[in-house]
Amino acid sequence: MAWEDNAAESGSTTGTEEGFEALPDLGQRLGLNPKSFRAILQQYSDLLPLRERGAEKGLAGSSIDYLEQIHRRTLEGYTEEEIRAELTEDSHDEPDRAEQPAAAVQDDEEAPSRPSGDEVPEVLEELRELRRQLNEFEQKRVRDRDKLMMSLMRTQKEMQQLRYEISSTRKRRHRTLWDRLLGR
Repeated sequence: MAWEDNAAESGSTTGTEEGFEALPDLGQRLGLNPKSFRAILQQYSDLLPLRERGAEKGLAGSSIDYLEQIHRRTLEGYTEEEIRAELTEDSHDEPDRAEQPAAAVQDDEEAPSRPSGDEVPEVLEELRELRRQLNEFEQKRVRDRDKLMMSLMRTQKEMQQLRYEISSTRKRRHRTLWDRLLGR
C-alpha cells in the first residue's frame, strides 16, 4: 500500500517503543490524505524515522510529537526551514528552557517575521489598500481590453469595406465595351 512505499524510502527501523502509532491511524487522526502525509514523511525523514511493529509501519515517541508540530506549523504558514529550526532548537534547548522564566521563553519563541498584535491592524489596512489597488488595476485592464477590442472590430470592418471597394473598382476597370453595352 502507499504507506509501505514511504517506509522503504525513509529507511525505517525496527523497534517497540511506547506510544507507537501506525501510519494510517496517524494520517487519519491529523486529517491528512495519504499523498500529503507521504510528502511530509519524505520531507522530514531525518526527524521522523519510521518504526515497525509486526507488519505495521508507524512512528513512536517523540516522532509523533514532531509530526504533530510539523503539521500544526505547516498549517500556520511556517516554511520548512523555520519548522526545522524550531524542532532542532527544541530538541537541543529543552533542558535550558525549563530553567528560564516564563517571560523569557515567550520572548524567545516570538518569530521576528511575524507581526505582533499591535501591528496587525496596520498590516490589515495595508492589505485592504493593496486589494483596492489590485481591483482598480483589474478594472482598468478590462476597460482597456474592451477599448482595444472595439477598435479592432472597427478596423476589421473598415478593411472589409476597403476590400469591397477595391474589388468593385477592379471589376469596373476590366469591363470591356461589350460588357458595358450589355449591362454586365
